[in-house]
Amino acid sequence: MQTRLNFFAEVTSLNHSAINCQTGIDETLENSPHWFRQITNVLRTKASDKAKQLSGHHGPRILFIVSDHISNPFVFGSYAAKEFLIGGSKYSVPFIDTSGNVKLKASLENSAFFKEKMGEVKACRKSISAIILADLTGTDMRFVGLLHPEPVYKLNYLLFSSIPFIRVSNWPVQSNTIELEWVVGSHSPSIFEHVKVKLTDEELKKL
Repeated sequence: MQTRLNFFAEVTSLNHSAINCQTGIDETLENSPHWFRQITNVLRTKASDKAKQLSGHHGPRILFIVSDHISNPFVFGSYAAKEFLIGGSKYSVPFIDTSGNVKLKASLENSAFFKEKMGEVKACRKSISAIILADLTGTDMRFVGLLHPEPVYKLNYLLFSSIPFIRVSNWPVQSNTIELEWVVGSHSPSIFEHVKVKLTDEELKKL
């Protein structure tokens, strides 16, 4: 779909069963302590599936991923966007040289836009200019985005004046150290309340 703001948008949704399996959370969850996992690999699979489809358009391309799953507050917000950008985080713990420090490292394995090649961080899925996670609830929609550092077509993210985007601030990455920053707003998802729509009889007849 091409918009009047001169970018192309592809909208897709996540399957509930895939999220249930990955997170360990489903609609039967009771109000009690419970473990869960992030859905970074589910999101990366969806981006991989859509990258080729978006490559045929001449202009910035945005992939909207929509979910209305019960686990969204935990796996589909700002933290999820950060994990999706870097492919998941993990701790590096020295076990031979005990004088070393514990470090937080980016996995890159399930990254939306990066892969490791010859020990360096390289860009991939350049057909996608940005990804926006859209959390659909019963009363509103909540948006947070990720920006590609080196897409075929760059997106003017200021078109989305209230949606926060996370991006790599030191691209190209130097010394294998990834620095992240939020642009546009705070890292909290933007919230847009649903508006009731009432159709006239004539409009209903055209459906």
